Amino acid sequence: MEDENQPEPDFCSTILSRFSTSTDPQHHHLCSIINNISQSLKHLNHPLTPLAYLLATCTSLDKLLSSDPNPPPHHIHPLITIVCMVLPTISPAVIRNQNDCVSGLLARVVMMMSHDDGVVVSGLKCASHLLVVAHRTSWSHVSNCLFGVLLRFIADSRLKVVLFYTRTNYSRFNGS
Repeated sequence: MEDENQPEPDFCSTILSRFSTSTDPQHHHLCSIINNISQSLKHLNHPLTPLAYLLATCTSLDKLLSSDPNPPPHHIHPLITIVCMVLPTISPAVIRNQNDCVSGLLARVVMMMSHDDGVVVSGLKCASHLLVVAHRTSWSHVSNCLFGVLLRFIADSRLKVVLFYTRTNYSRFNGS
């Protein structure tokens, strides 16, 4: 039986325990990035909460996109993967408060990196999650940039993107 008084593991620890033994170089890069973010948060005396990781990762993505008109996918991919992994751990109310900032950044990432399957799929997962969690009461409140991003890729011919739509959005938007 689990002790209910034990704190949840830090997001960084969760990622490291999941990917640090992998032989995939992308997983090692992901571990390095999340570890750097964690160290930065500790150095700045920020709490190691999922929201702190989300905001720190979004800040890194924004700086990278602003400083380089053609950032390499291997720099973007681990950051968007972190956003994709941390978003579901944050409460819907908090996500709704951060929705505009995160939505705009995700749209920029996906559109700038539309040639990279991994970045596109991770970005579309995030966009889908934000649209579902935001559950606005009318379509006029839905983030036009995210909905436009999803629509842009709905007829994409790449297998990874098609599989994403088949598996993720159908079940999310149909309530399954």
